[in-house]
Amino acid sequence: MSSSKTSGTTKITAGFEQTQSPRGVFYLEGLENLFSNVPVVLYHWTAPDRIAYRKPLALKGMLAFIALVLGLYFWWVGQPLMSLAVVAIFYLYYLIISVSPLQVKHVIYSNGFFSIDRLYPWENLVDFWFANLDGRYVLYINTNLNFPGRLVVLVPDRKQMEEIALILGQFLPYANVTTLNNRWARLLWGDPITPDQLVLPEDLLYNKDQLQKYIMQIIKKAQKSFKGVENE
Repeated sequence: MSSSKTSGTTKITAGFEQTQSPRGVFYLEGLENLFSNVPVVLYHWTAPDRIAYRKPLALKGMLAFIALVLGLYFWWVGQPLMSLAVVAIFYLYYLIISVSPLQVKHVIYSNGFFSIDRLYPWENLVDFWFANLDGRYVLYINTNLNFPGRLVVLVPDRKQMEEIALILGQFLPYANVTTLNNRWARLLWGDPITPDQLVLPEDLLYNKDQLQKYIMQIIKKAQKSFKGVENE
């Protein structure tokens, strides 16, 4: 595991080729063995189930007008099914931009990742990475499943993103995000965040014992707060 020093912080060096572990830059060998065979909570957070975009009333009115005009046009040319399809699509989009997103719970367990009422075992998950999409931090987890092929999870802030990277990194490698650094990928998934853009308190990566202690503190804090949430 290698890193480069900055003033007051330590930046994690990007690239799997620069670490001896196939798990990637965040992996500490043997740390996962500290967890019992019984599933335990390692980290959790709550976030909206999707990105909310605030649309002005004028835009909503314009969308309704366009849907009406297109619907009447297709009806007039003898395509009633196409007319209904256009209205349905615009109505669905209107609902998406009008209804506030739901707050959902995400939990990293010792035996997998829980998101939106479903547990994904580690053997079904391939790797993970973060991106900045419209000013919001997003966690992407690639799977080997037919559906979903990729989990998309919002992260509230940068500090939590860095803590999540440390916990997930004990089970999954960080994806090679350089393949996503093109115009269309950035438009769809956001600007990829490389491991060297994630920072930790200085000297943690130079002392395995201190880093392991730091990770265990994150886990204990998460377990304590998780119990509080369950008791509410």
